[in-house]
This record gives sequence, structure tokens and C-alpha cells, in this order.
Amino acid sequence: MKRAEYATAIIAFLSRWIVGFLFLMPGWTKMFTMGPIAFARRVFVEGYAETWIPKVLLWIAGLPVPFIELIGGFLLILGLWTQRVCLLLGLLLVMVNYGHLLKDPFYDVTTHVMPRLLLLFIILIIPPEEDRFSLHALWKRWRTRVS
Repeated sequence: MKRAEYATAIIAFLSRWIVGFLFLMPGWTKMFTMGPIAFARRVFVEGYAETWIPKVLLWIAGLPVPFIELIGGFLLILGLWTQRVCLLLGLLLVMVNYGHLLKDPFYDVTTHVMPRLLLLFIILIIPPEEDRFSLHALWKRWRTRVS
């Protein structure tokens, strides 16, 4: 492996692990400490009760968040389906960003949304075949050796 290829693989690996934990850990807390229903009720339904958003949409938006964060973070760490997972987590960040800005139009996106989004962008611009330390790449290398 050439030096540039190695550097790209390291950047992909570190980005996946960092952003993976940035989603996995809050997802874990929301799933196993708060519980998904309590989280959706407290953060989404009660938190946005005074907005234009109907209560049923708040439930629909809030309930899957802990699952998406937990599973998405775990899959990023492993390096499985990274392109699809980045898209899903990016859409989650769009929703989170909108929610924060709905409550406070001057919300500082640099502390929560932007670091995660930039790391997702890094993962997305690195071609999957250059993310050599992912399970996906390891699986592909193993399959080519076997066949």
C-alpha cells in the first residue's frame, strides 16, 4: 500500500470511528437510559408542542431517532454500508438542525451539527474501496482471494 493510500485509509478509519461514536453514544443513552418512547415524548412531543408541527408528526420523527443513531453509529464504526448510513445520518442532522433553528433562529450549529456533518462528508468523499480498514473492504478482499 502506497503512503497516500495508507493516509486515505487512516483518515477514513478515524473519521468513521469518531463520527460513529458521536452517534452511537447518544443513541445508546436514548435507547437504554431514557428509552425511545420517553425520549420522543420529552424531546420531540413536549419540546415542540408549541410549534406548527402536529403531534403525530413529532412522534413519527422522534421515535426512530435513538435507533438510527445507535445502529448508524455502530455500522459506521464497523464500516458497513457507509454511504447509505452517511446519507441517513445526514438526513437526521437536517431534521435536528431544523428543530433547533425552529426553537432558536440563532442556534449555534458549530457545536453539534457541523462537526458531525463535516465528518460524514469526509467519509462520503473517500471512495469505499480506499477505506481499507472497513469490514466491507475486508470482506471484498477475502471474497476475491477465495474465488
